[in-house]
Amino acid sequence: VVDGPALEHNIAAFAAWTSKRGLELMPHGKTTMSPVLWRRQLDAGATGITLATGWQAAVALQAGVPTVQIANMCADPGLLRRLASWLVDHPEQELVVWADSVAVVDAMAAALPPTSRIGVLVELGADGGRTGARTEAELLAIAERVAQTPSLTLRGVGGYEGALGHDRSPEALRLVRAYTDRLAASVELVRPLVHGVPWVSGGGSAYFDIVAESFASVRDARRML
Repeated sequence: VVDGPALEHNIAAFAAWTSKRGLELMPHGKTTMSPVLWRRQLDAGATGITLATGWQAAVALQAGVPTVQIANMCADPGLLRRLASWLVDHPEQELVVWADSVAVVDAMAAALPPTSRIGVLVELGADGGRTGARTEAELLAIAERVAQTPSLTLRGVGGYEGALGHDRSPEALRLVRAYTDRLAASVELVRPLVHGVPWVSGGGSAYFDIVAESFASVRDARRML
């Protein structure tokens, strides 16, 4: 059961909050897996929908979501080829996935035909985090490999700060802010390699305010929350 007025209020409130800060909203759709709810978020101004897996992304693309982000790796060869084939037939849609190692980039390249147009965000990690490049040097090496791969398009950087803290204690906020500042700064590191205007994507449900503050320093980029 969904409370209709509460749903509409929440969608409108967060759309206004992100718009005021110059952010583009890419809400996570994996919880609801409901194209009807996604459409309401898109109609309220969201750029697209974020998912966690390739099959979820396939559902979103088939539902007509214009921009789909997989905030995760996607290295299943058959699934990658199916997603790439869909994009060939639907040039108005875009798919962006994350990569946190050269090995992942190579696995994607091996699975995809050179005419594919899947976008990639290089994931910045942190000590104690789940995934992501641990250093800026590693991040740059991954970005360079993506830029050299014909079937992939480097779009920018992404990251998930939620694994670094589990409350609003001063120490948790310090760790999260240090990470989101690094994520924002990494845009300039990869900018020369990026196709078009670079993306920077971050934001979990607990620290989106800190992400917004860090992203405010990024200029000439698409700032995704």
